[in-house]
Order: sequence, then structure tokens, then C-alpha cells
Amino acid sequence: MDIHKARVNGSMLASNINAHVTLVGEIIQDAGGILQVRACDGAQISVDVKGELPAGTPKFIEIIGEVQGQDNIVGQSFTALGDDFDLETYNEAVGILQKFPTPFTA
Repeated sequence: MDIHKARVNGSMLASNINAHVTLVGEIIQDAGGILQVRACDGAQISVDVKGELPAGTPKFIEIIGEVQGQDNIVGQSFTALGDDFDLETYNEAVGILQKFPTPFTA
């Protein structure tokens, strides 16, 4: 069974050191093995790529990985979200999920 991975924004990373999380953001730079990503709250995050990136580098990406520092994640799994994604609305959803972290459990 898969472990629940909290959906976070950039400001939440510091309180999730060594935890596995899900972060969504916009790729700012791809430096071959290191991504610079603007998280849904505008924070700039460095992502060490340890998994396989989706083909054709998308503008927006979902990253599942382990938090190494307040602005660093080791990304293990990546999902392309295309070139048109509303980060502001997603950030609002992340805030709601912090209040109700497991909304679909009994």
C-alpha cells in the first residue's frame, strides 16, 4: 500500500524535512539533473532529479520526492501537467488539504 504524501507548497517544505511530499510548480530552468521550479505559492525550489522526467519538458510539473531542506527536494517521480495550469487555484487547494489531509477516508 502506498504511503500518503502530503500536498505542499514551497512555504511548507521547512516543516516537512525528510518527509515524502507532492509539490506542483512551474519549471523555470532545467540544468540537466537539477530543476529550478516555482512552487504554487511562488517559492523557488531546487529539485534534484533522481527519477525519469516526462518526455518533452512540460511547463508545469507534479513532483513526488523527499524534502531535503526548506528549498530543496530530491524528486523521485514526475508527472507532466502541460503548459496551462492554474497555480494560484492549486495553492488554495493545498491550503484546504492542510485542514483536511485525508478528505476521502472514512
